[in-house]
Amino acid sequence: AAQVASINSDGLLTLDGSANGITLATAATVKTTTGDLTVKSTDDDVVIVLGDAAGAKKLSIQDSAPAEVASIDSNGGLICTALHVDGTVCKIPHAASATGGAPTQAEMAAAFGAAADGAIGIYDDTTPGVLYVCVATAARTWCQVATAVGL
Repeated sequence: AAQVASINSDGLLTLDGSANGITLATAATVKTTTGDLTVKSTDDDVVIVLGDAAGAKKLSIQDSAPAEVASIDSNGGLICTALHVDGTVCKIPHAASATGGAPTQAEMAAAFGAAADGAIGIYDDTTPGVLYVCVATAARTWCQVATAVGL
């Protein structure tokens, strides 16, 4: 049988193939050799410790593509594909083009993606200089719900 695991004299465990995963004892800690990531199990909590406190390291969540769909940096900044929250600032997705009027369904879908109930986007029509607040409805369509005089 092929070797699937080894432990060196420093206690470093190396696994070759993890079809069955890893089972850890209560209150166990998993740490990378560089110290960039530590995962701890304490009582009923799972704690993930990133390797700095300056926002340089992040926890990344990816889909099967694998494309990043969300991340949390070591300063607590949360980034999602459609929303960015950083401290007290919430940035709403924004798009700009010269549409010459209210954006169409196709323009809103191209700018903000498929409509999902409650999604919000700001569409800047640069020709007349008007901002459109766009909201996706429960029927999964984009609609223009308000306009504001442009800058």
